Amino acid sequence: MFGSNTLEIAIGIILLFFLVSTLCTAIREGIEAKLKTRAAYLEQGIRELLNDFTGTGMAKSLYDHPLISGLFNGAYKTLAKGDETTLKRPDLLAGGKDLPSYIPSQNFARALMDIATRGKDMGVANLNEPSNTITIDNIRKNISNLGNPQIERVILNALDLAQGDLLATERNIENWFNSSMDRISGWYKRSTQWIVFGLRFLLQ
Repeated sequence: MFGSNTLEIAIGIILLFFLVSTLCTAIREGIEAKLKTRAAYLEQGIRELLNDFTGTGMAKSLYDHPLISGLFNGAYKTLAKGDETTLKRPDLLAGGKDLPSYIPSQNFARALMDIATRGKDMGVANLNEPSNTITIDNIRKNISNLGNPQIERVILNALDLAQGDLLATERNIENWFNSSMDRISGWYKRSTQWIVFGLRFLLQ
């Protein structure tokens, strides 16, 4: 039989571990609320997904689109460091400024389809023209205006697999986006683990 002292020590260790873990998690969330690291990871993931290292091309067009810009305050300003030619994982404590920490896949897909159809800088007066209606045919006809062969290829692939179904095309683009977001979530989880580990070390 364990003595009462042994039991009390065991309970004390368990409680201490729980309190330290809770405190570390609370501090991590406080750091996140201040820096918005999730937003920084998402922005870099979007730039990588859209093959836009500097954030001045497709990524800017996407963030400036009303379906995306309505998710955050202010105007989009890229978090790219200078004239980047490669993308590296954001710093452990990267700041996301006012950018969104989450973008619904449906918003992403619809914004991308709209940009592919109407262009990146379409005047309001031309939005209702039949040639600018979001249809399978109009996306195919206007997609070269994106000036981004990689993304054009992705959208055309989504169209082909949908076999003429616009909603299926949207779902295909959503799936492409979600698969990338799984990887970005992995980045963020690993950074959180490192930060929590560091906090536990400091609090011991």
